Amino acid sequence: ALFMLGLGAGAVLASKWAAAARPGPAESAKVMAGIMLLVSASAAASLFLFPAAAAGRAGQVLLAAWLGWTGLLCGTILPLGLRALARHPAGRAAGWLNAGDYLGGAAGSVLMAAFFLPLLGTRNSLALLALAALAAAAALAIAARTATGESRP
Repeated sequence: ALFMLGLGAGAVLASKWAAAARPGPAESAKVMAGIMLLVSASAAASLFLFPAAAAGRAGQVLLAAWLGWTGLLCGTILPLGLRALARHPAGRAAGWLNAGDYLGGAAGSVLMAAFFLPLLGTRNSLALLALAALAAAAALAIAARTATGESRP
């Protein structure tokens, strides 16, 4: 429930920021890349939070805060994604983002439950998740550079 609450709060915050700042597609992609770096760090931090949660009340509070924080970060992606795809008709952009969200969530759930958790265990699966978020951040950073015409690192 805290993750879902974070998703909604993140979407509201990102929408308000985007309405005020009016970022272009490249700037939106750069912001999304930064957010995905934070998601990667959050996933890596979970490697330490889950054992702490088992140790007592303070760890459980930290884990609850982590769930809300991670949800907030993830909730920013769809509103910013719409800005990043501003060159496309709004309906098409929203449809592709929504489809990607649902299909990615479904595929990720199946892969995690059927393959990664049984084969790798929880800690290694969380590490893999952190690496996937890091790869997404890199892809978004490259897309932002391409959109602005930058080619140097």
